[in-house]
Amino acid sequence: MENTSNNPIQDNGQPIPKKHKLRWLWIAAIILALAVVIGLGAYVLFQRSTKQASSQDCKNLIAKLPTAEIKISSAGFEPATINIKRCQQVNWTNTDGKPHEVAADPYPTSSTYPEFAGPALTQNDSFSFVFEKSGDFTYHDQLNPLKFKGTVIVK
Repeated sequence: MENTSNNPIQDNGQPIPKKHKLRWLWIAAIILALAVVIGLGAYVLFQRSTKQASSQDCKNLIAKLPTAEIKISSAGFEPATINIKRCQQVNWTNTDGKPHEVAADPYPTSSTYPEFAGPALTQNDSFSFVFEKSGDFTYHDQLNPLKFKGTVIVK
């Protein structure tokens, strides 16, 4: 018997019922969904363990590395560019009579390093941050973004 329809045929020559086709589609969809969930879970666990290892490495190094100091004056950040090692702490102290707020670029979102954003600092207040990633990080004063700019170079 020749199959003239587009329906697949069973071994006994009868067309496969639609309900069986749908069952296989559901099974395939469930298997695919499980694979995606397992893959995402593995990715999240890997990212978390990598970050925890990096944070733990830094906790061990912070006490061994000197704190880098940056003063904020009416002229800007002093020094404007600083070279540090990964896991080294940087401390900004406002020596100016006006408030200043240290934040990662770009202004106003601070999206390159969102954790790197300090509170508004009045005179003699300080803000500290530990750089766990290597790279060049530019920053600004959120209250004076065009005038006050700096760079932390982390090796």
